Amino acid sequence: MVDAAALPIPWQVELQAGENTAIADTQKSGIGGTAGMRPHELLEAALASCMSISARMALTEEGIADAGVRVRVHLDRAESATTFRYELLLPEELEPHRSMLAARLERSPVKATLSKQLAFEPVGRADRETIEAYATGAADYAQDWESQPADEELHALLEKFLLPGTVADIGCGSGRDAAWLAGHGWQVTGYDAVPALLDQARQAHPEVPFETAVLPELAGLPVFDNVYCETVIMHLGRAAALESVRRLGELLRPGGRLYLSWRLDGTDRRDERGRLYTAITADQVLEQLGGFTVLYRRELTSGSSGKRVCRILVQRP
Repeated sequence: MVDAAALPIPWQVELQAGENTAIADTQKSGIGGTAGMRPHELLEAALASCMSISARMALTEEGIADAGVRVRVHLDRAESATTFRYELLLPEELEPHRSMLAARLERSPVKATLSKQLAFEPVGRADRETIEAYATGAADYAQDWESQPADEELHALLEKFLLPGTVADIGCGSGRDAAWLAGHGWQVTGYDAVPALLDQARQAHPEVPFETAVLPELAGLPVFDNVYCETVIMHLGRAAALESVRRLGELLRPGGRLYLSWRLDGTDRRDERGRLYTAITADQVLEQLGGFTVLYRRELTSGSSGKRVCRILVQRP
């Protein structure tokens, strides 16, 4: 994740990724400067640096000194297509290895990323501090969730009420629950707003597909037989949380079923890591699901996290 913050001098921007910072800059109509790379040059730099690193790694694996490896990238922004043109520049002593290095450049991670279909989705009204907390601590959170005891009461509830077929796990986190559902016969796709958590989920549960989706919008998702959302909506402001409930219901086919839970807190608060906890009542949630049939509703202590939660399970008309 990269933050871009405007600086006082036009059009300078400070880029920050973790502890690393850089400056971007540009000029337009005589205003601005050259204190840093222009935005499109940053795209070129991402691909060039990744390819150069890939080439150096390949040489190191062969026990060859990598001094002098260069990659030049030019971004061609034609009207009909965007093309990244790249060139591998080698000193004479490394020319015998050009074919091997060219093959490694073809497999460089940033090239693989840019070769996929791209999508752009605004975070919308997801809480920024909560997203950042999960992004920063993704590995620790995933380890904690994966190590929690199984919630047998929840599993029995799901086996009793969920319909056969497809399930969208919204806010899947480490993918633990998605993997349990997949292991019990459902066709599951896990969705989360935090790329770092999705990375953890894919590593831990490669048998389950995981994709990016952000509440409350959940843009571009298909409909499902079931939607599962475990202790997620309280991390949004109240208006966004209640809009999320309506959107979760819209993801169901007619007759489909929604399982939804959230942490019970008496007041709105943030924890020591900055995560938002909004106080939401069952009546507020069910008001967003007019016409749905309530199959289950209960407040209890989670057998997995040990936290007080409210759980509902409803069926769409």
